[in-house]
Amino acid sequence: MVYHEVMYGIPQKDTLAAYLGRQVRYPDITVFVDTPTDIAFARVSKRGTGGKHAWDRLDIQRQLHANFRAMFDSAPEQFGKIIRVENGGSQEEAQQALEESVVRPFLIPST
Repeated sequence: MVYHEVMYGIPQKDTLAAYLGRQVRYPDITVFVDTPTDIAFARVSKRGTGGKHAWDRLDIQRQLHANFRAMFDSAPEQFGKIIRVENGGSQEEAQQALEESVVRPFLIPST
């Protein structure tokens, strides 16, 4: 929904209505790996994969990030349980945060 709005000017509410019209179910859980845009852009640039797509620009990434945050804040019921994982540190820190907030509570059965 966010990409459609930022990249093509299609309002999020219109994309959501189209999904719901096709009886797409709301998710039970949404994992939002929240990476500050400057850090995300630097990581993509470092890998040398940036610039291949229209969204590989810092201004577009900032819009996307802001819209994702606003979307999750404005309509949380549409995304099930929202788990926000900070991803501004190292890869190891992000993996640990995902392990603690997603893998253990939801994917590893209780004994």
